[in-house]
Amino acid sequence: MIKFMIIEDDDAARTLIRTILQKNFACTIIEAENGETALSILKTEIPNIILLDISMPVMDGSELLSLLRSNPLFKTVPVLIITAMGDKELVGSLLSKGICDYLLKPIDVPETVKRINKIIAKMLAQKDAAHVTKYNNLDHGLPGLLLVENDNKAKEQFHKLLGDRFIIYDAKNGTDALSAFEKLSPRYIVVSDKIGLLDKKIITQRIGETATEKEVSIFLIATDTKVVSLKVFTFDGIIVKLEKLEEFRDEVIKKVLGEEITIIS
Repeated sequence: MIKFMIIEDDDAARTLIRTILQKNFACTIIEAENGETALSILKTEIPNIILLDISMPVMDGSELLSLLRSNPLFKTVPVLIITAMGDKELVGSLLSKGICDYLLKPIDVPETVKRINKIIAKMLAQKDAAHVTKYNNLDHGLPGLLLVENDNKAKEQFHKLLGDRFIIYDAKNGTDALSAFEKLSPRYIVVSDKIGLLDKKIITQRIGETATEKEVSIFLIATDTKVVSLKVFTFDGIIVKLEKLEEFRDEVIKKVLGEEITIIS
């Protein structure tokens, strides 16, 4: 299912775009009425495609686009701009900032569907290529990480945030994790606190007690910091699930790889 984000200050235009997306695509939709609101939402969400109006109050689309392209989390997210100006120079300048296409107001429904389908087709082609790159990276030193997570949204988010730092494998429960570990021998295992207690025991006992520390390190993602002290002796480390995506990415890298992250303000 595709996650769209519509950033548009005009209520009627936003409603029309939402209707087009709902009728033509299996999707979820996030909305914001200006760039500033969008930035706030993007602290906890990563859309697959962004539809961005250029002329908005508070923070316009051009400024937001520059901020998105300077952020590694959103640098490659496809952005489709919406403009009523039809200005070739404007579109040209935005193409240099990394937009993938544009729509002119008034919105043409068939043309909108056509252009979005084109973007999706390109995304799928890139995804297929990424699978090849993923396995090629095995020869370039990226460590293997087994993610044990039964929430599809959280799983997708983890891959997007950390796919450039690890070869990520997936398991949805303890039994799957045991099988994956035997076949793939990942260096790290990251376990969601959402999976069952029995699944956690399978991972920590069947894997953690038979493998040496050099072979595998097992971490727990904890959403409730109160449980950290209770589980610190069972796992090699606790990763606190932070709400801001960039901070969570940094927390994983710091805890799993032991790298200190320098935050530039």
